[in-house]
Amino acid sequence: MRANEAALDALVAAYPDQLSRHDAERVYFKDGTSLPASDGRPDKPFEEMTRHGSILDQFKIAYPKGAPAAPQGWCARFNRSFRPSSHGEEAWPRPDFTLRRGRDWRR
Repeated sequence: MRANEAALDALVAAYPDQLSRHDAERVYFKDGTSLPASDGRPDKPFEEMTRHGSILDQFKIAYPKGAPAAPQGWCARFNRSFRPSSHGEEAWPRPDFTLRRGRDWRR
């Protein structure tokens, strides 16, 4: 269980403005609320761990230190509805017209 304690120590140290402390079972926020550190199921399948993971489950995946590797080639997103919500208005050109009183006004 020392690995779990070290992971929770690192979590609390990384978010000192939001987290106050942890014990063996819970992580405590500065506002007095808390969350369970584990759901009591340490041997979940990977798919379930990624979809319904506990705080400690998130520390089971090894993340390499340093900057992320450059992507191989160009990557694009195909989900059009995802774009505006993920990048905001500034990432996409505004439409060339706006609707006012039922008519469009070309710019």
